[in-house]
Amino acid sequence: MNPHDPLTHPGAHLVYERLGAGDAGELSGQHPYPSPMAHLASVVASCARDVDRLHQDLTERAQTVIERLQPVARGDHASMRGVNGIIQSAGLQVELLTARRGAAYEQLDKVLSAYERGAETGRPPDLNSGTTPRTPTAPRPQPTSRHNPPPPPGTTNRAPPGRR
Repeated sequence: MNPHDPLTHPGAHLVYERLGAGDAGELSGQHPYPSPMAHLASVVASCARDVDRLHQDLTERAQTVIERLQPVARGDHASMRGVNGIIQSAGLQVELLTARRGAAYEQLDKVLSAYERGAETGRPPDLNSGTTPRTPTAPRPQPTSRHNPPPPPGTTNRAPPGRR
């Protein structure tokens, strides 16, 4: 049973669902300190905290908006004199917090996937896995004679470096 409530701590809840870790901060302790997996585990913990913090901020802001709209819901519009724009600014703040929380949740999901791939293989994943795989470089050509050596690495023609 997941000890984290997804309504209050969605980041910690997701970490537990995916990795079974009760506390995301415990993950880095499972790996030797300077290792890439320990670093990735600390990124998982940081992302989970960010999701939970943004979720809390969003929940608090939404509660404030609800409280400000209660008089309107009761039909008590007279008490709202001189309070123009509360809904506009509050709505924008709620939208921004919602977008930030959504982006943080996506980031946490991606970092968890990377951690899972690294844990499966016993080494950190290649975070550029979406790119084409590197092919081994071709061996350097052997000189055809002692007087005609191959160009140094990084040069494009056979002219000596001073005559380009």
